[in-house]
Amino acid sequence: MQEAVLRYGSLASLGLPGAIAVCVLWQHRNEANGAEGVGPHGVRGWLQFYVLTACYVAPLAALLRTAKALSLPGPHAFDMTQYGTYRMLSSLALALVLVWNWRVAYGLKHEHRPFSVHHALLFLLSAPLVGTLLDCAGFYLAFGVDTFGSLVMDAYKGYGWKFAWVLDFLRSKRVRNTYRKPLAGALAAPAKAVA
Repeated sequence: MQEAVLRYGSLASLGLPGAIAVCVLWQHRNEANGAEGVGPHGVRGWLQFYVLTACYVAPLAALLRTAKALSLPGPHAFDMTQYGTYRMLSSLALALVLVWNWRVAYGLKHEHRPFSVHHALLFLLSAPLVGTLLDCAGFYLAFGVDTFGSLVMDAYKGYGWKFAWVLDFLRSKRVRNTYRKPLAGALAAPAKAVA
């Protein structure tokens, strides 16, 4: 039973991002082909979903996942001093990634400039690896054991959702219209043609 859960759980973690990517591409295919600056604008739709997920759902899931991981081996399996050090370093690594996550979400919600999108893309592409490297460093500092090889797959699984969101940020007209540099008179009424 546990083997089936592990097998299908990993398929679900890879299949759901693919389904979101298909939905994102389908949504973009059906958007009107208007001029730049015309069309969807503001933090709504999938963009709003990402911001809300980044602010509330992802941090809660990360906290629960970390709490579960830290409670699995049990303190009796390790020297209490070393285990306490690892828990502290792991919690610090999680806090750093969560603060970065919240900063990205805040920038997308309140700072409508191109840097917000660049910062979000940087976060999406590097956060799983940074989190894994920080956790491996904490484990190595606490126990003197290199766990990078065993945790690489965890970082890889984290990229499934991230690539779906990267696709959305790169192809979305809403993102382009909301975060592009404003052009002088871009939303003004078109000039009348001179006859």
